[in-house]
Amino acid sequence: MPLSPQRDGTDDGYEAAWAAISEWIEGDGSWSGRERNLCYVNNRDGTFADISAASGLDFIEDGRSFASGDLDGDGDLDLVIKSRNSPGLRIVRNDWPASRSATVRLRGRESNRDGIGAEVRVRAGGLEIRRTVRAGSGFLSQHAKDLHFGLGGRSRAEELRVRWPSGTEQVFPGFPAGKQVTVVEGSGELRLKELTAGRKGGGLDGAATDRIGETTGERRTGTWLVEPLPAPAWTLKALDGSTQTLDQYRGSALLLNIWASWCPPCRAELRDLQHGLGRLGESGVSVAAVSVDEAAAEDAVRAIVGAEGLSFPVLLADVRFRAAYTTLVRSLLARRTELGIPTSLLLDGEGMIEKVYLGRVTADQVASDAGHIGESAASRLARALPFPGRFFESRPARDYTRLGAELLEVGVPDLSVPYLRKAIQQRPSLSSAHYDLGTAYAATAQLEAARISFETAISLSPKHAQAHNSLGVVLGTMGRHGDAAERFRSALAANPSYSKAIANLATALERAGNAAAAADTLERGVRANPRDTGLANRLGSLLARTGDLTQAETWFKEALARSGEDPETLTNLALLEAQRGNLNAAKDQLLRLIDNHEGNAPVRMALARVQIASGDIEGARETLVELVGREPAHEPARQLLESIGK
Repeated sequence: MPLSPQRDGTDDGYEAAWAAISEWIEGDGSWSGRERNLCYVNNRDGTFADISAASGLDFIEDGRSFASGDLDGDGDLDLVIKSRNSPGLRIVRNDWPASRSATVRLRGRESNRDGIGAEVRVRAGGLEIRRTVRAGSGFLSQHAKDLHFGLGGRSRAEELRVRWPSGTEQVFPGFPAGKQVTVVEGSGELRLKELTAGRKGGGLDGAATDRIGETTGERRTGTWLVEPLPAPAWTLKALDGSTQTLDQYRGSALLLNIWASWCPPCRAELRDLQHGLGRLGESGVSVAAVSVDEAAAEDAVRAIVGAEGLSFPVLLADVRFRAAYTTLVRSLLARRTELGIPTSLLLDGEGMIEKVYLGRVTADQVASDAGHIGESAASRLARALPFPGRFFESRPARDYTRLGAELLEVGVPDLSVPYLRKAIQQRPSLSSAHYDLGTAYAATAQLEAARISFETAISLSPKHAQAHNSLGVVLGTMGRHGDAAERFRSALAANPSYSKAIANLATALERAGNAAAAADTLERGVRANPRDTGLANRLGSLLARTGDLTQAETWFKEALARSGEDPETLTNLALLEAQRGNLNAAKDQLLRLIDNHEGNAPVRMALARVQIASGDIEGARETLVELVGREPAHEPARQLLESIGK
């Protein structure tokens, strides 16, 4: 974990480390190293006893906080435990049978309403217990403000004394155990209410819980979205050889079923959907089943389709579909997990996701749910929430910025655009959304749109170093090298140690014919970022291109001293030998590198170029054929192989 930056701006290592930690936590990882929760009991002699296992509280979760309170009204304290991983919230009921206790609830008049800061003393026999009403009881937690007094075997308390924050003190005579006592500031009377001691569970098993438990089957099967979400677009091959798109299903509801041939529940689900096609059709629902099997399993997919007699379209997922829909479900669950199989999505006629089914769903359930598509926002909210309630603040809004950024991250920038546009509609002044949208446009070669988005991000956040740098890259791609250099300088003004901007500025200067200024920029960058071997390698390569082989070697060796056996630096040293005319020595070095770093494409490309320079065309061809076999999408290798083939 890199140290926190010493100044404002972008620190790539620091941000990457936080991103890695967030991904780990959202994937059910834990900062605690699977340490069990601990619970201690006060022995009343200055020591504590560990009762973690005996109490059942030793959950192996990443615990964050807890709060106590008499949730079921039976006179003993229950616990609410918050964890960082799942389950995020636990309610642990205390059913200790032999307690005699009382609770005291304060209502201030001259003091604050909750009586925070008030001190309460209860005397029972020779025992005096003192409690203070507090606000805040620990990290992210607040115990119930009712004060709990355990009286042991005593049947009544003999005196109750309250000192209010206003300075007023009230003294009351005794009261029986097993009571909830309410004290109103300035009132001379106690309000007594019977606790439910002896009735197991009290309120948690009473009417309130019964109402929570009376949720319908539709609430237990799948999750309605509070706000429908656009489904990522797709174009997929069907088993019959045709190509289908999501847009083809617009105009009617669609159940998008995601399955795999290796999943037994999937097969049972597909069979049920086939048997229920009539009911689904009557409800206006089409079905499209997408297999996420690898290409090698297509025969297994065909066998299942034939054996079950499936008549609805069966499509074959590609890399983009898997990436997009895994990211979508992760975003909805706020957890970085693999896409569970089976998963189904119920879409309306506009391609908006209304409900998500994790696990098996039946045709009857989908047909029933289809009748609720298009209901009012209030009805949708009631179906989406697990129990009734109301918001005391504004309702939470979907984070389209995060979903768009995550789609960018997994390599489907075109699919991120609709979500980033919605994010900007929600918050036009959000600089990061404009920046991400510009990144998506740049990745899909929409340079003018990218330029406008980056400029908007900069207007909203003038010191956004990444936006300045990305705008410079776009301008450079458009041939505006002078403007690009100015943007890289602006990025460095915001963050002088920004490695990407340093490298890009040097490239722009070199392309403008000012190699000396480019070398000076890189050298200052290396001094500012002593751990960044990439800048040292760039500087060495620049000097080698200008013919200063001695200085180039100096910088390569400095990079090597910082990085150890770094393949990039060792490759550059080998190419330097080739430039000096020592082609055999260069080939030997590169062959050793390939032996030690299997699958390193840049090393193989370098070896092929050295082989061509030495006249070993057949050796270069073998090297490139092996590289293309390992990485079929490696376009430079394909082009070089084609050129020597001629």
